[in-house]
Amino acid sequence: MLLEETIQLFWKDSTSLSSTLPPERFYTGPVLAPMLPCVLLLHEKTEVLQYTNRAEPWQKIYFRFELRHESFEDGMKLAGLIRQSFDRLVLHDPEGKWSFRFQFRQGEDSQEETGKWVFVRRFALTG
Repeated sequence: MLLEETIQLFWKDSTSLSSTLPPERFYTGPVLAPMLPCVLLLHEKTEVLQYTNRAEPWQKIYFRFELRHESFEDGMKLAGLIRQSFDRLVLHDPEGKWSFRFQFRQGEDSQEETGKWVFVRRFALTG
């Protein structure tokens, strides 16, 4: 199972996340015209940290959660919930082949010309 799918499954299984934003509005990749509010999970880059006798090298993967919302207040609440839910989370794939530890790196909030809000929460995953 891909890491993105595992994160999406975590969102779906999390009562607090899925009750705030339905899993159908959590996308793994860019979407042209998503229905708001929504969250896009976007891969930024991957760094190989070290090669060992493991099948996969130790890596650091950079992801961002891009929350798009019409309301600043509601968007800030969900952005805070994303940070709280994923910071220091250790996520294992269902097959037990790998695990990654999330670490919050940075948050940015901005308003588009249309008046819609974008809340970006960046994380580094090590595993």
